[in-house]
Amino acid sequence: MVTFWGVLLVVGFLAVARYGVDSRGEADPTGRDPAWPVTRRPHTLRGDAVLFAELAHRAAAHGRLWAAYDASLRPWERDLTRRS
Repeated sequence: MVTFWGVLLVVGFLAVARYGVDSRGEADPTGRDPAWPVTRRPHTLRGDAVLFAELAHRAAAHGRLWAAYDASLRPWERDLTRRS
C-alpha cells in the first residue's frame, strides 16, 4: 500500500512539474538563461501518452525476455507442457 501511494505521489509531482505554469515569456529576454532550451518542441498530452505507451511496450518486452530466460533454465518443464 505504501508503494502505491509513493508511486502516486511521484506521478503527481511529475505531472505538476511537466504541465505546471511557466511564468517566462515566449522568448528569452536576455539570451543568458542556461535553463532556456535551444530548440523547443511543444509537449502535448498525446505525445507524452505515445512515449509512455512505448515505454510500456519496452517494459513488457523486457518481461518477456526474462520469462524466456527463466524458462530456458528449466527445460524439463517446457518438455512436459509440449507433451500434454
